[in-house]
Amino acid sequence: MQFKRLHVIANPAAGSDEAVLAELNRALGETNISWNVSVTQAYGDGAKLARKAIEDGADLIGVYGGDGTINDVLHGVYPSDIPIAILAGGTGNGAARALGIPRHIEGSVKHLKDGNSRRLKIDIGRVGDRLFLLRLDIGKIVEIVEEHERGFKKRLGIWSYIHALAESFTSPDESDISINTYTEKFQTQASAIMVLNMSHLDQTQSDFTTDIQPDDGLLDLFLVRSNIADAAKAAAAMIRVQRFEDLFESYHADQFVIETETPMAVLADGEPCGQTPIEVELISQAVTLLVPNTE
Repeated sequence: MQFKRLHVIANPAAGSDEAVLAELNRALGETNISWNVSVTQAYGDGAKLARKAIEDGADLIGVYGGDGTINDVLHGVYPSDIPIAILAGGTGNGAARALGIPRHIEGSVKHLKDGNSRRLKIDIGRVGDRLFLLRLDIGKIVEIVEEHERGFKKRLGIWSYIHALAESFTSPDESDISINTYTEKFQTQASAIMVLNMSHLDQTQSDFTTDIQPDDGLLDLFLVRSNIADAAKAAAAMIRVQRFEDLFESYHADQFVIETETPMAVLADGEPCGQTPIEVELISQAVTLLVPNTE
């Protein structure tokens, strides 16, 4: 699979201590694809740079950075069919982990060098005018992510969130919540909600499995509660539960309307995007990723 013009959008604050251009030049120097690079300074730059690159004839958009940078670029690529190649350079790299892309720059570009790539059409989520590839965090988990994510995510991935959630169960601050899936409506209570489009797990390297798939036409909503029983369940899960879905009460649909007794903050792929009430919808087969061909 040959591309003529790769345009890399790089976040200079991404994980590595090495200069971004030097790292990219070392990793991409041996490929026969013509490439250039633009650098972001703030969220929103990635979308603008992606649009400009596509207008200028790029047929492949590379993203060097973490999940926030990928989310930013996503807004500039959608709704075109130009593929995105993730050049792992961030700390969390949840998308790379879920897609089986090596989480270091040399490994993540190998399939570009040897031509062993495939196009993967995946779903994305939308809330208002914001898109998300991985997840929405709603309510108390927003505080947890902001407080814990930077310190935990580099070495623990999905376990950072489970660990932080287990800590949060000691705070009995649940809210009344209404969830409408357009086929059913129910009332419940929770301190936080997660809406996932993609797992944070590389299942080829983990015994902790999941049914959350980025191309199944469904969003997966999980309720996080603050009672003692759930706390015990979460603690036990860290030892013996093998499926993410077994940790929390879950619902699956292509649309959710979420209303809460008091407004809850919302993050889309780790970036602030308002507060409840919100309407969340799935856009099926909306974006193309270029990933290693493992078949």
